[in-house]
Amino acid sequence: MFFSFLLCASSAVSQCSTMIFPAPGMTKIMANTTIASSDGEAFWVCGGVTVTVTSSDGCLFAMEENATLIINGSDDDAVLAKAGCSVINNSDATILVSCNPATVTLTNTSSGSIETLSCAMITFDYSLVGGQPCSSSSGLEDVSNQALETLIFPNPTDGDFTLIHNHAPGKSLQIFNSMGSRVAAMSIKPSGSRYDIKDLSPCIYSIVVEGHAEVKRIVVR
Repeated sequence: MFFSFLLCASSAVSQCSTMIFPAPGMTKIMANTTIASSDGEAFWVCGGVTVTVTSSDGCLFAMEENATLIINGSDDDAVLAKAGCSVINNSDATILVSCNPATVTLTNTSSGSIETLSCAMITFDYSLVGGQPCSSSSGLEDVSNQALETLIFPNPTDGDFTLIHNHAPGKSLQIFNSMGSRVAAMSIKPSGSRYDIKDLSPCIYSIVVEGHAEVKRIVVR
């Protein structure tokens, strides 16, 4: 199944300044780490931490200030980098980095490339993780063991999907684009109901159910 991360955002600088990120279901990295292999995961990198990636495919890295990301093998990764961050691309792939290029160090050492989506400032809205910046006390661990048994199909979709779930109707279902901006919110209907998302542009979106940790992703073609 096609699963590469696309940053679907307006080219206007002001619209990429605040990300509703991070979200429950992301992996929080609080110490220097090497990621041997990852496919389609989302990572929240704490400030000052260095992450070295051996191989990644369609991953998203949300970087707090002064974090360093070293990518040695990549396929369609995307990065959100705050001021003081450093992104080093040692791979032969193209990495898309949303940042203020004047405050972030971007280094390409191989045959790959770094494309930038210029933002005046990258800030995160921590409302989904207890309101705290990336630290040992912020909220991802608190929700990481909550189960969400959900099936979404078809995926990819041309504009609607069916949701199979075990939740009580009325909870909020929120859809975020890959920049972390909420693009849709609706009440959950009974299991097996269809949802119309034809207004959404082609992109990969994250679906979060109120009060649950798991993040489901859906591709809109």
